[in-house]
Amino acid sequence: MQMEESPIALSRENVLRLSSYYLRETSSGDTFSYVSVVKACLTTYEFEVSTRSTVDFVSMPFFIRIIGDASIVAVLHQDGFEAKQQPVWGRRLVMDCFKQVPANAALHFRLSLSESISATDYTTRLLRFETSCGNCVGSMVVVF
Repeated sequence: MQMEESPIALSRENVLRLSSYYLRETSSGDTFSYVSVVKACLTTYEFEVSTRSTVDFVSMPFFIRIIGDASIVAVLHQDGFEAKQQPVWGRRLVMDCFKQVPANAALHFRLSLSESISATDYTTRLLRFETSCGNCVGSMVVVF
């Protein structure tokens, strides 16, 4: 008969030693700005953004912010909007980062959009993304 383990409470000090100071305290200061956005073909957009971070790589939460905002730009532009005046949210995200993506440098990536699915009051699109360095790829479902 296997004995169950008793719960073990971690001390605050132990948690802080194990936790990422960057994610807890400084990642919110990471910023990006658009350098260029090109609609390369009917359903594909190419982005170049400048990144600023306290660490030398684009963390996954930071990359989610970048790809999330770029997705908003792409889907709204694709559907003919001139400005963001409605909520756009992500419903599903799949991301695979094979290596670190350098921060504090230009970041190039491509977004490819599916056709719109308008089965409800909302429009849904699937987006696929990949960095030009090949270090990060994935897909996102957005609704607006």
